[in-house]
Amino acid sequence: MDETDFIGHFDVRPAMNDGEIDYLLDWAEHRHWDALRGPYRLQNQPGEADTTADVNRPGPGLPSLWCRWIPSADGESIVWDGDPDFDEPTAWLRYLVRHFLARGAETRGRLPELFGAFTYDHVVSGAVVGRRRHDRRMFAVKAKANRVNEQVLRLGDDEEPPTRSAGPGPSTRARADATTPPGVVIDLASRRRTSR
Repeated sequence: MDETDFIGHFDVRPAMNDGEIDYLLDWAEHRHWDALRGPYRLQNQPGEADTTADVNRPGPGLPSLWCRWIPSADGESIVWDGDPDFDEPTAWLRYLVRHFLARGAETRGRLPELFGAFTYDHVVSGAVVGRRRHDRRMFAVKAKANRVNEQVLRLGDDEEPPTRSAGPGPSTRARADATTPPGVVIDLASRRRTSR
């Protein structure tokens, strides 16, 4: 696991109700192994019904063993719970939206004893920036109207930049690298404004 720190939050409109908040807080406190009981019934230890389950593998469709996104106390946000061992944060946010929050969510109409309080009318928007501790890779998890994606902001120390197909001339990055001393920031926005 890559230890990662996060800053930011995702707005949830309308706010989640108490039943949704309680379930999603419980969801984040439980390990999501491949249990025979399915992904939505929560328990911390394998029970007799799970004797053939693989407790070291996430259940089908689950991004990893732990989800570290939790609702805020007022239900108006989704925030990081502070645990740096968080694999697949983008996939986990997408999972929460698709299974518990958005219209047409996977749990809608299923297991009323668990999801009877869920309204399935939420829209998630916002951004959280993550920074991995071991290689300083930075990325943004973004949500807009329940669409979730990830953007790399800084490659990790050992990562190679993506290659581009050969074009008519050197890339903007290559031109900037050739003429810019190390440590100098180039304001491309002002260059665009003056070149128009």
